[in-house]
Amino acid sequence: FSDFLAYQEKPGSPLVCGSPASFELRYETRPGDRAQNVHVSIGIYTLLDENVLYLSNDLVGAEFSDLPERASFICHIDKLPLAAATYSINLYCTVNGTLADWVIDAARISVEQGDYFGTGRLVPSTHSKILVPHTWQVEI
Repeated sequence: FSDFLAYQEKPGSPLVCGSPASFELRYETRPGDRAQNVHVSIGIYTLLDENVLYLSNDLVGAEFSDLPERASFICHIDKLPLAAATYSINLYCTVNGTLADWVIDAARISVEQGDYFGTGRLVPSTHSKILVPHTWQVEI
């Protein structure tokens, strides 16, 4: 990978809990090479090395079978589920089943506090690292 960017709407904009987010991995191959059958993943960890989130093109059925020499992989998240904190990023890539790149602690991202649930109530960072939509009800 030649670069990693994390942003809300455009490069340089901050990541906010509950807002859209994009993770961009720029890559280059050797001149004349084309990457085929590519698997890319992003591991997001706390600064204590606890795995919080795993993003992979394989898991969502996004196949990258024949790619140009230079481009970007972009992973979009509609509603960032990470609580406010600083996280470490691991990047992993295979081409035709062979390890092409694996960078541990490739970058650090900071997520700002946001109104994930749309209620005006914020989740204390001491209570959770990841947020998920949920509902409650009473049954009798």
